[in-house]
Amino acid sequence: MLDVFWIVVNPVSGKKLAEEILESAVKPSLLESGFAEVNSPLGVLSATSSRQFFPIHTTYRGHAAEFVRQHIREWDDKVQVCLTIICMGGDGTIHEVVNALYYSTVQVPPNISLQLGVVPCGSGNALATSLGVFSAEEGIRRILSGTSRPLNVASVHVTDAPQEDEAGCVPVLSPEEANRTLVAHTFCVVSWGLHAQIVKISELFRFMGPRRFFYVAVTLNQLCRQYPGSLYLFGGKEGLKIEGQTEVRSRNWVQLQSGNSGSAANLSNTSRPIGSEVDETTPLKSTHALRATLSFTYFISTWMSALEPGFRIAPYADAYSSSNPPASAPIDLVMGVSLNRVGLNRMIVSALKDGSHADLDKVETLDRGEGAGLRFVKCDGYCLVPTTWLDRSGGWFARILRHLRPSRPVHDFCLDGEMITIKQGQGIYVLKSKQLLNVLS
Repeated sequence: MLDVFWIVVNPVSGKKLAEEILESAVKPSLLESGFAEVNSPLGVLSATSSRQFFPIHTTYRGHAAEFVRQHIREWDDKVQVCLTIICMGGDGTIHEVVNALYYSTVQVPPNISLQLGVVPCGSGNALATSLGVFSAEEGIRRILSGTSRPLNVASVHVTDAPQEDEAGCVPVLSPEEANRTLVAHTFCVVSWGLHAQIVKISELFRFMGPRRFFYVAVTLNQLCRQYPGSLYLFGGKEGLKIEGQTEVRSRNWVQLQSGNSGSAANLSNTSRPIGSEVDETTPLKSTHALRATLSFTYFISTWMSALEPGFRIAPYADAYSSSNPPASAPIDLVMGVSLNRVGLNRMIVSALKDGSHADLDKVETLDRGEGAGLRFVKCDGYCLVPTTWLDRSGGWFARILRHLRPSRPVHDFCLDGEMITIKQGQGIYVLKSKQLLNVLS
């Protein structure tokens, strides 16, 4: 049996230190552990050690995905292989590898057992941060320990805006529609509005390194744009977090209640125990969703509790932060609804304080309409249909900008740091995918 490590090295990720870290930390640790470096991605059966590693230095966008798709099926089916793909880059590098493995034409042969390893070297290291891996040394130690947990993945589909039925619901995609409309898989985060615009604009200042995100975020926070859209939740429920034997409850969890039609979702505060199911006066069919049409100031969906050290944006996410994670965790949504500039800044600053925004008694909003405030939801999937962004804040900077740049549709979505743009009148479905691989943790 071969134990093979593919080490995907992204030399331009983050501070551009991946190749240096490979030589100074990763290779010495592997050699000391009995691994041998080989010059073939398929390993060498005649080598003195069955534990082998092969570095891949990426030279262009998509190189990692191309390499995985090309070589994953080249092994002789009589050779049993334990393949570990180690990503030395940021979340974008992992995104490439995950999408290659989930690609429709790629079938991992049954003689190959597959797992993922992470050595953080990027600007964004959300998976590594959520796993508690903050250095290359810790990353390679976790990889060599052999302990793993499921990697949660969602599929992202772009469709024409779905048609609501009389109850205000939309159907879940059929398997045929899902295959036809699939654009990517995501393991980390899907965002729209503020967070997506921060990622998109930051790419123009990549020469500044990781600090570019801070400067762009500060600027966009002051604009405090609103992004109206319709959100349809599949399998929505309140969240659950356990510390010891104590349930942590927050006034900011939403209660998804049925309206008169038995299908609409009203976002409001609740005193019900966290973890209780959706209160349905009329049971929802599995092909329908709960709906909310809101003005979003901030919207992300993720399995990660923290997107970077200290920025614990989804404090109730337990896919990677708990010692006993669920095999298939729900998707966590974090939403700031109709926040004004003060409320948005309070949310972000509190999130930077290890997720204390979950305990805020009040977040300032533009109005007191239904659903306004800070909201957390767990679900198995959702459909989001954007309309336009509106500058409704009253600051002098925002007022000037309104004259310079009137309201327009915003259809940019961020998938693990990669940007996609949908057409006006379209929406996206984000649905949990089957679990194919584990991540060494």
